[in-house]
Amino acid sequence: MIITRKIHVIAFILFLITSYSYTDTDNWKYNIKITNSGTRSQGKRGILLYKNISIGYYFHSILTPIGKYSFTWSRLPWKDKGYNKISNQTSHDFINSLVRSNNTMKRIINRGYYKGFAKYKKTPENWIRVMRDGQYFWINPEELVQFIKRHRFSSLITRFLRIY
Repeated sequence: MIITRKIHVIAFILFLITSYSYTDTDNWKYNIKITNSGTRSQGKRGILLYKNISIGYYFHSILTPIGKYSFTWSRLPWKDKGYNKISNQTSHDFINSLVRSNNTMKRIINRGYYKGFAKYKKTPENWIRVMRDGQYFWINPEELVQFIKRHRFSSLITRFLRIY
């Protein structure tokens, strides 16, 4: 009787340990700023924050632990701008489909990103997928600034302003 009780307690503890998984959702926030409030020109601007710092408008779409967002811009003040949530799909929901050797994954993790739509097995849980000019990347969010500088991405807003 005592042995079976101990086995049940141990099994329950193992279940709790294995069912716990870390998610990075606490580090991500989505804010909506209302512009021209109370007027006919009222609009909203979506801002994505990682660790309370705006990630800027560098990507056409971004898949985070809190959802999938798409970038839109317009000169019309009542139109939605910035990042708009388009799906509840998260970077954690994305199925790991490709296998890479341990040495290759170590190099990728040290670099902080890799190019591709599909997620590699052993990709760290906190990594996000971004899309810029039709190219997909999986990125460590801690390395976003270096990634943007390395690829010499300019803000999408300046690109849209040049069009008008």
